[in-house]
Amino acid sequence: MKYGRMKLCAMAVAISVALSACGGGGGGSIPSIPHTPLPGGPGGGSTSGPQGTALFSITVPKAPAGNSSVRPAYVSPNTGSIRISVLSVNGATTQASDTIAPIAYGASGCSTSTAQPLQCTVSANAPIGQMVAFRISTYASANATGSVLATSTLTTAVTASAGKPIALSLGGVVDHVVISPKRFVAPTDGGLQTYMLSVTPVDASGATIVGSGAFASPVHLSVQNDPNGALTLTQTELTGPGEAVAIQFDSSKQLTDAKIDASTGSSGTLEADFVTLSYTPSNPTITLGGSPVTVPVSESGFTGQFTISLADSTVASATISPTSNGAATITISPPPPGSYGGKTTLTVSDGTVSGKMALSVIYPVLQIQDWYMNGGPVAMVPAAASTTSEFGGPSFYYADPADDQVGQALLNGNYTLQVDSGLPDAAVNIAVDSSGNPWWVISGWPQTQLCTGSFFRGQYSPTCYNVTGTFSQANSWGLVAVPGSGGSTTLWMTLYTGSAAAIASYNTATAQFTYYTNGLSSSADPYTMTLGPDGNLWFTDTSTTAPAIGVLKVSTGAITEYPLQAGNGNQGTAALPISIVTGPDGNLWFADNSSYNGAIGKVVPSSGAITEYSGAGSGLQRNATPSCVAIGPDGNVWFTDPSVNGQELIGTVNASTGKIQEYSLSDLKFDPSLLATVGGGLQLVDSFGKVGDPFGAWTGQVTMPGSGSSTSAVRSAKI
Repeated sequence: MKYGRMKLCAMAVAISVALSACGGGGGGSIPSIPHTPLPGGPGGGSTSGPQGTALFSITVPKAPAGNSSVRPAYVSPNTGSIRISVLSVNGATTQASDTIAPIAYGASGCSTSTAQPLQCTVSANAPIGQMVAFRISTYASANATGSVLATSTLTTAVTASAGKPIALSLGGVVDHVVISPKRFVAPTDGGLQTYMLSVTPVDASGATIVGSGAFASPVHLSVQNDPNGALTLTQTELTGPGEAVAIQFDSSKQLTDAKIDASTGSSGTLEADFVTLSYTPSNPTITLGGSPVTVPVSESGFTGQFTISLADSTVASATISPTSNGAATITISPPPPGSYGGKTTLTVSDGTVSGKMALSVIYPVLQIQDWYMNGGPVAMVPAAASTTSEFGGPSFYYADPADDQVGQALLNGNYTLQVDSGLPDAAVNIAVDSSGNPWWVISGWPQTQLCTGSFFRGQYSPTCYNVTGTFSQANSWGLVAVPGSGGSTTLWMTLYTGSAAAIASYNTATAQFTYYTNGLSSSADPYTMTLGPDGNLWFTDTSTTAPAIGVLKVSTGAITEYPLQAGNGNQGTAALPISIVTGPDGNLWFADNSSYNGAIGKVVPSSGAITEYSGAGSGLQRNATPSCVAIGPDGNVWFTDPSVNGQELIGTVNASTGKIQEYSLSDLKFDPSLLATVGGGLQLVDSFGKVGDPFGAWTGQVTMPGSGSSTSAVRSAKI
């Protein structure tokens, strides 16, 4: 009789053994299959001695709907027969004939209803003993021929009376495996990535092995063609169905085309390709106004076309060449002049896998030659030429409110003539009269004073003049020395008490203060000043409600203010004009420090017309906050732009065109707080007292001759 095989996608098994001293019985309503002894079994023949009958009940349940992988044990859906062999009795090798029986619906001893799980009971001869070892194997073909689908061993007691059925678990015999996916593509983004590898074991009949039983022999996994150790497998040996394998890829290590091998030990080796969507560098950087940057892209075995996209196309532009032999080139170009720097994401794709690059567009780096000063000077002016021989070179006067000091120093920072370290309050400005004497203001409580004194050979003997009346304790940030007739000088200063404001003058010949208030707004807060090209004093007014640029006519004392109205760039109530300077073009230039919306402004002195430069296309960084302005030896307007977007910048304005170019500083950091034209160069000071000159070329050390000399550390190397 020919028995049909059942065709189920997967099966589990519950196998029980009932032992009896006589044939038949123990199978319930399911008849047992008479065994077919085969001569020449293990041991070469039958074993003499007491014999019993072993009842094996094998149940093949139907596959649960929608979940074919949950099984108590494995039985191939293509099982056609079973072989039961006795291996030993009480530890001694024995000779006994194998029992072979068909497994199929309608076969002798098997159930007939295909609506129910298939159950078969097989009886076999078994010697009586306390420890009888059996091997049970299933086959796809009849008569236990062909490849083994599943196998297991058990040891149990065989007695004269029938024993209770015991459950068995069969381990699938792996003929080969199926790997999925067959190809991995990973982007080289520099990070650690994880990919899952599916390894499906298949028996000799082509059925997938599922269940909880262990394989008869493990599946071995390995990585090939990975000399740099970029790939790591979480498991290198699979011992049963359902074990997950993760591939960890360290994309910071070079990898081109690796192989993941899966070997069953019997049917050879299968491979999965692991290739990279490679692009270097993974974090490209381009410079505003600089040259384009190229990024090569490659993918082994790829024959299609790569595509690219930018998350923010205002930051940069990018193109990609046609793919040839799995390789292409991305060309990244900086934005047009006047655009912002910034960061964005550049994505390259092969149509299935995408790689992301962190693209940075930076400002060009300005190389600074620098040195340190103690404290944090906020005002610098060239010292009198008469002190050059004393210092051994050009020097400058400075005001340092951080340490309540004023002083004099060489441009390379080697030597400082120390002055009073115990000023009653901060000195924040300094100027030089027509005789070369320094003047500075000590502002605030208990008394605002205008002071002068000689720093020669460290001798500090200041003479101070009290500001009187309403402004006796006023703050003063602006100080300008205007030469007069007969060697006299008029010192002009800004004053602000919190409720009253004035521009004051002090004439060195008459030793008299004069206060000018007419023309100032009721909320005026005059800040810094400069002598304009018209011979008048121009100042910034940082009023919180009426910010303006003002001018005081020296001949009459009349004050006119030009409000920063909406419509002039970033002007309006948010404007905050900080510093002002006379430009090489005959106009006034100022820094508008309004929070996250700053600008560089220009004032035409003949009309008071104001133009501000900011926003996209100006060249000023997004959210800029310019603070200090000065004229460089190159004839351009220079300004500082402290950190807003994580960059400490210095910028230049072409006074003729208004074109702005900003630079990242090579070494100065921490909010550059001062910019001054001193010694034929541009002196830039950060808030930690580091001084640098982008035009400087001085090196070495200079030792001050004479008494009171000392030497401080120098930083003069280009960095």
